[in-house]
Amino acid sequence: MHHYPFHPGDYLLDTAHLEPLHDLCYRRALDLYYVSEAPLPDEKQLLSKRLRVAEQVLAEVLKEFFTLTEKGWEQAKCERVLAKYQATSKARQIAGSQGGRGKIKDPQSKQKQLLGNSLANAANHKPITNNQKPISLASDEAENDLALNPDGDGDSKKKKGALALEIYAAYPRKVARDAALKAIQKRLDQGMDALELLAATRNYAAATARWEVGDRQFIPYPASWFNDGGFADDPREWNRGAVEAVKKSSAPPLTVIPEAPAGYEAAMAWLWGDEWQATMPAWANMLASDQRQVREWLAKQQEGAV
Repeated sequence: MHHYPFHPGDYLLDTAHLEPLHDLCYRRALDLYYVSEAPLPDEKQLLSKRLRVAEQVLAEVLKEFFTLTEKGWEQAKCERVLAKYQATSKARQIAGSQGGRGKIKDPQSKQKQLLGNSLANAANHKPITNNQKPISLASDEAENDLALNPDGDGDSKKKKGALALEIYAAYPRKVARDAALKAIQKRLDQGMDALELLAATRNYAAATARWEVGDRQFIPYPASWFNDGGFADDPREWNRGAVEAVKKSSAPPLTVIPEAPAGYEAAMAWLWGDEWQATMPAWANMLASDQRQVREWLAKQQEGAV
């Protein structure tokens, strides 16, 4: 197999979190997979030499993107592409052995076929002008733009919903899913690039994975993080660790307030969705950062800012 389909957008979604060496290893692994038309061999030392990468990097890439089977390291997507390619190649070989397209033995059938083609071409022909106005290519461009417009195309809405799910899956804390998806969707509707948001989320997850176990309680709810714009923070702040960041902060530490403020239900519904009672804990059990967000929303409401 000398070439294979490559979709940059899908690839970026799958690999935005990778370090450069891991990205290089994965691309070379895909190339070898398709060129050899077979799963990668289960010999990491030999494979690392062929791909010209360190064994540790190779091991991490194989664990994330491939599955070890009796045949070697397989990937479902590669197998589908190879199966389609091999089926097409076989069909072409069979057609070639039969001398290409079959000849029409019946002259009348050939005449009917030619007449049918002519009628089809005439029906599909578009005049150069319409009501004496030149046809503009802008209409075609507008139709293409609809594919990217979530308000004009159902498939695009489904794609945006799938992106929101993938971004949520990358976040290190899996709570209040509906509210989180609503917050992510709001960011995407505001024009936030999905790939950039996914990359920032994965980087944040990688940073929090290096925190002490006890510090991970300070990871905010996903809806709070996306609503507050946590993805735009300086990544160096994420790497400090939660406790260390609180100690170095000039602001006083947050404390949980046991009694809920008046009218907090409206803030909860706006921040975390109408089903917040099913997805959020009771007020006294909420994180101090989430309580602060509710109080800030109520203050803005009193000022008429929301």
